[in-house]
Amino acid sequence: MAPPGQNSQAEAAAAPLPLFRPEALAAQESLHGEILLIRPLSLAVLMWLGISVGAALLALLFFARIPESSPVSGVLVPPTAGGSASRWEASFDVPSSLAPFVKTGTSLVIRCPGCTDLGQKPTAHVVRIDNPESQRAAIRATVALPPEIASSLRGDSAGGTTVEAEVPTGRVSLIHWLLRPSSR
Repeated sequence: MAPPGQNSQAEAAAAPLPLFRPEALAAQESLHGEILLIRPLSLAVLMWLGISVGAALLALLFFARIPESSPVSGVLVPPTAGGSASRWEASFDVPSSLAPFVKTGTSLVIRCPGCTDLGQKPTAHVVRIDNPESQRAAIRATVALPPEIASSLRGDSAGGTTVEAEVPTGRVSLIHWLLRPSSR
């Protein structure tokens, strides 16, 4: 029996027991370590990052300029008997729509059968412009080929071989170039 003034059963029911033993909780905490919750980037930072990337892409589309060129075909003219043996020329019939872009000294990119193995885009300068009366719709531009092209053409090409040149027609914005209808 309990001493007078104490009711052991009533006191035992009134004091709540812990759900888990403190020793078990301490052992489990030491097993997994302390849990840290790291806050990810805020939504505002991600939103401003997306807006700035979008603005940079729009600026690139509207302000980037790419060069445009139009192809023109012509023929190789071998060196003359009195001239230098390494002075090859090419003669191009340029349409009148491209005539304002072709002047003496204009640099043209040349594509020819013997030029492809040079590994670069060879350029040549316009040395003479003729306006034949028989063709009012075109001008004739004569281009002096540089020595590296002439040396590659010396053995395997004869006069009259077809060549192409790219006439630079200016620059256009990237957005206009992308939205232009295809010519194919």
